[in-house]
Amino acid sequence: MIWHNYQLDDTVQKVREATTLWKAEKGIIEISKDTLAVLIKVNNNKIGCVFHGDGKLILDTIIETDEGAIGKPIEKEIEKPFIMIGNIEQFLQNLVVANRQDLAKKGYAEEREFIERAGDLCNRFFGESTRVHGCGTFEQGFLFAFTSGEISGLDMLITKDSKIVYKTRNMTFISNKNKIVLKTPGKTVLSNDGKSIVLNAQHSY
Repeated sequence: MIWHNYQLDDTVQKVREATTLWKAEKGIIEISKDTLAVLIKVNNNKIGCVFHGDGKLILDTIIETDEGAIGKPIEKEIEKPFIMIGNIEQFLQNLVVANRQDLAKKGYAEEREFIERAGDLCNRFFGESTRVHGCGTFEQGFLFAFTSGEISGLDMLITKDSKIVYKTRNMTFISNKNKIVLKTPGKTVLSNDGKSIVLNAQHSY
C-alpha cells in the first residue's frame, strides 16, 4: 500500500451556483451558491475539497420488514465544513476565487482562517500522520466526512456505483442494490431482495 502526503491549496474559492455533489436513488448531497471551497491535493493531483456553506444531505435508510418499517430517513443540514474526496474535475468549472465578502459571510476575516480550519478537519480525517492513501482510491466513487455533534469522530458517507456506506457513532447503513444492512444500538437488520432478518442484541446482567 502506497501512501502520499496531502496538501491544501493556498487559494480559497467559492461555488458559482448551487451544485449537486452526489445523487443516487437513495440519496443526494447539495451545496448552495457561494459555498467556500479549498482544494485537497496529493502530488499536485486534485483529490478533493473542503467545503463550507449551506448544504443538505438526504439519505433513505428505511428498511421494510415483516415487522414494519425500520429506520428513518437522514435529513441533515450541512452548515459546518466537510470533506469530499473523489474525482472532482467535473466540479472545478463551477469554482471561482472567493473575495473578502464571501469569507466574511462565514465568519472568516481572511483566507488563512478558512484554510487553517480546513486543515484541522483534514488532520482529524486523515489522522495524525497527515497522510492519505493514493489518489486512485476514490477514482470511481466519493467519500464524504461530516462534522458530527460529537467532540471526536466524523460521520462518513462512502459511495461507489450502487454501493453506499453511511456510518455515524450510532448507526451503520450499508446498501448495494437489493442487499441492505442496518446496524443501530441493540438491533441489526439484514435485507436481501425484500426478505429481511431482524437481530436484537442480547443483554446480559
